[in-house]
Amino acid sequence: MFDPLHEGAPQPPASLAADRNTSVYIVQFFAPPVDACRDAIRRQHGVIYRFLWNNAYIVRLGQDGVQQLRADPLVRWIGPYLPAYRIEPSVLHDLESDRFPDRRYSIEVFSGGRAEASRFTAQIAAIGGSVKLVTAEGCRYEAQLTQKQLLEVAHWNRVCFIDRVAQSLPIGMSQAAGKSLLLSEVRTMGGADEVESEEGFRGEDVGGAVVDGDVRRNHHDFQSHPILFLGRHYGSDSHGTACFGAIFGDGSGNPGARGILPAGRSVFVCGTVNPNLCRLFRALQRPPYSALFLSCSIGEEPNLRYSTRSRDLDDAVWKSDLLICDAMGNTGGRDAEPEAWAKNIVSVGGIRHGGSLERSAHRWGSSGSIGPAEDGRVKPDLSHFYDGVLCPSAESPESYKPFGGTSQATPLTAGHFGLMYQMWAKGLFGNRVKGPSVFEARPHAATAKALMINTAYTYPFAGDAADMARCHQGWGMADIGRLYELRSRMFIVDQSTPLRNLERKSYKLRVASGTPELRATMAFTDPPAGGCSTKQLVNNLTLKITSPHGVIYYGNNGLVTGNESTPGGQEDRVNNVENVWIRRPEPGVWLVEVIADQVVMDQHRSTRAFDCDYGLVVSGVKH
Repeated sequence: MFDPLHEGAPQPPASLAADRNTSVYIVQFFAPPVDACRDAIRRQHGVIYRFLWNNAYIVRLGQDGVQQLRADPLVRWIGPYLPAYRIEPSVLHDLESDRFPDRRYSIEVFSGGRAEASRFTAQIAAIGGSVKLVTAEGCRYEAQLTQKQLLEVAHWNRVCFIDRVAQSLPIGMSQAAGKSLLLSEVRTMGGADEVESEEGFRGEDVGGAVVDGDVRRNHHDFQSHPILFLGRHYGSDSHGTACFGAIFGDGSGNPGARGILPAGRSVFVCGTVNPNLCRLFRALQRPPYSALFLSCSIGEEPNLRYSTRSRDLDDAVWKSDLLICDAMGNTGGRDAEPEAWAKNIVSVGGIRHGGSLERSAHRWGSSGSIGPAEDGRVKPDLSHFYDGVLCPSAESPESYKPFGGTSQATPLTAGHFGLMYQMWAKGLFGNRVKGPSVFEARPHAATAKALMINTAYTYPFAGDAADMARCHQGWGMADIGRLYELRSRMFIVDQSTPLRNLERKSYKLRVASGTPELRATMAFTDPPAGGCSTKQLVNNLTLKITSPHGVIYYGNNGLVTGNESTPGGQEDRVNNVENVWIRRPEPGVWLVEVIADQVVMDQHRSTRAFDCDYGLVVSGVKH
């Protein structure tokens, strides 16, 4: 990050400087860009590619357009989008060393489509590079390049960012030693047994997908509902079998290993990390799969970077509206799998149960990977059990073993989302049911995320150094029992009110005397940022709540250091999930507002307006 007017733009070596063919520029405005700013770019026949934090766009422009825009009073600065900005910092460092191995790189380009893919792959081949992956829908490619080839690709105007492709790894672990829990005990604690007893919900008509190495399809617990496979099925895998069984095992061989959705409609995607995310998500949402969520516990080598892989996942969720649960990793520190740093997914961390269902006995205890993200975003989003839980095993069709890590925490969380979708399809929250199937009736992904965060069990803590700090547990642990108990005291907006820049939407909601807690959660799916952006939030919606006597609460203020919001503060300019949690709220009418502080990219593409929609969940209120 630099201020070009006060510090000057960095001066890269000649090999990474702009050349006469440069046609991509950074255009910075004095304030967050509004319609007049975009109109000024379009008048010069410019094309807006990406948004960069601090009021800037990455834009394709001709030289005449650059000169004209420099004279526009709205424009603060224009400079070329240098090849040096397009390369991951660690790779830049390697370029300065004597040894630079041929390596596989992930390359994000500005534009997608089959025609662009053909041109790009032909261009790589022409310089002697080798394309290993094409994801035209997501604008990401992987290629084997030498140092010379990398430098040449970095000069291409179609390229946004380049980073390394890391090793793909499973994120979970088996756990044969130590105290473990039964899956049936997890069902009891998380409310799955309660909604089955009260409503008969076992995941009927709930489609969910697991991406992993493979699964033992002939396991005893997987026979009542045959597995649908997307892609090839290779054999058997212990990691994938345990992750799949945590959600869909029916417990017929061992009631203690009964999964969260024993009657669910399951889809399994075999292989390591599936790279073509847009294509995968689109296929999963078509019959016969009709998946509502995807659980993934495999990923690339842990680090702290928001990589092209993270960006690709955000892009795919934005385009598909599919709910993704992804494992943070097991480093016990801030290095996490790059997929987990995506802002639009549900990243899942780990909590040690120590063999007990008593919440007071649970600890983070240096288990799963933690946040915050490099730009300060709250991660993980939710957490679940890290140490062993009894699951189906791949050793034999009748085998069961404890399984742990955030690989276990992730399918447990995803299974609870499945039950939430079934509750939604029955209209239990007073919501309008939009179709006859659970898939057709589903809420948007951001609303689903808000529902589970709003009603999660939050472990008490004080201070950001506590064992159960916010960056360790996230917003808590999925709790379907709490969601069910609050079902008649909830107000929900399911992305029905898109906002343009600086617009706001207000809701007046009544809180009854004696209400133990008022919780409001707002979440929105955000377009992906530019590759070199130091902050990943593009649009910025703010949650603001005012008490009957005029006390104002802003989203997330006070919640980094505890579980109760503090009055005042200011808008959160980092997260696309915001919460206000108030214990023993004052009775009366509360004002809940969602404010569009910054809408700089069109997120809600079903309208002609330049706008952004959101999911809002308020619990502890009267309908």
